[in-house]
Amino acid sequence: MEGHLFISVLAYHFVHMLRTRLLAKGMDDSWPTLRETLSVQRRLTVTLSRRKGRTVHVRKASRPEPRHQSINEILGHTSNPGGRQRTVI
Repeated sequence: MEGHLFISVLAYHFVHMLRTRLLAKGMDDSWPTLRETLSVQRRLTVTLSRRKGRTVHVRKASRPEPRHQSINEILGHTSNPGGRQRTVI
């Protein structure tokens, strides 16, 4: 129960901080609207088979839509969260 309460309070503070920073730049979206907007960008993994049984995994975020880009600029985040990761197995 304490863990659940901690995560809930942490999430509340995160949402409040996010909305406050966006509001300071003129973006007055509600949390449900922001959640829906931000839920579209995904992190994808592409797996490629190579000769000699080797496999390459490439992981990166999908391209941000203009609305995502605006939010990223306001928050000072990159448009490719997590960067690009390449793993050869």
